Amino acid sequence: MPLITELDTITTYGRRKPDYLNWEDVDESPVLMNESDEIKGSPESPAPTKKLGHISRYLLGGAITLMVVALGLYAFYRHTYPYGYNHCCDLLLLRALEEYAETHEGAFPAGGPTPEASLSMLYSNVDWVSPDLLRGKTVSGSFAREALKREGRLGAESCGWHYVEGLRVDDDYGLAIFWDKVGLGHNGERLSRRGHTVIFVGGERRTISESTWAAFLSEQQQLLSGRTNSILRVSGTIEADGELVRAELWVLRDTLYGRVWHGWSMSSMELLANVDREPQSGAVGIPIVTKDEIRAASVVVDVKTKTIRFLLGKQECVYDGSRFRFVTP
Repeated sequence: MPLITELDTITTYGRRKPDYLNWEDVDESPVLMNESDEIKGSPESPAPTKKLGHISRYLLGGAITLMVVALGLYAFYRHTYPYGYNHCCDLLLLRALEEYAETHEGAFPAGGPTPEASLSMLYSNVDWVSPDLLRGKTVSGSFAREALKREGRLGAESCGWHYVEGLRVDDDYGLAIFWDKVGLGHNGERLSRRGHTVIFVGGERRTISESTWAAFLSEQQQLLSGRTNSILRVSGTIEADGELVRAELWVLRDTLYGRVWHGWSMSSMELLANVDREPQSGAVGIPIVTKDEIRAASVVVDVKTKTIRFLLGKQECVYDGSRFRFVTP
């Protein structure tokens, strides 16, 4: 064992003894050290390893906590926004419909193969309307854009709005014009109380709860059946040269028009008859039909001759592939 036996008479371990120190009080006994003694903090000490172990456990615990929080936030987001966050604004859609009506004699979009197709007429008639507005809250923007690019219109699967076709700006303000099919909030969130946010002709925006939804739909049917200014139309479709051709009799005020669509585009419109009375001026000497005859009209499509016959009481109007004409049954 190492033995320290010699002390400097002037210094003790390199330090000068102060003058006031009593030499007899100084303990200069030999200091013994065992070979097994380790210097505190030496590389052989296990203390740093234990410290690193504690840090690793803290980091692992923190990572698990963050993962649990992230999963919780994701579950909350998916529950709150089942189709993702979006701002397909129903108020903007109402403004687009009103702008369309301003240039179409007060009528909202109508005449497409489906109500969704009629609603998507806004895309080609109102310059600021985008597919992201027409898609609704449940359909992806890319899916709606692809449908418009491929077919020129939206359908039931590519449009999340339920649109009531054939209404006008001067209809009863209690008539609903559209709502979200699923029933989501303004930014795509679940409603705190299940139901649908409905937009009405007059611009009112009201949430109808699920418990009163059936009664609301029944009321809407009654209002629709009691309309006095509804647009009268009757149509038939044939296929010619691989293309769908739709012919339609359409009443505007006191006049009956014949309109033809090739595919998605209207190709022609011609005046056919007066409605309910002979006018004092204007188009005189042409057939006269009544609104009741148009409401009760039946359509016969002849695939062999490529003609569409409209039976109007005792009169008959035929579209022969090029034009309309009245014939005697």
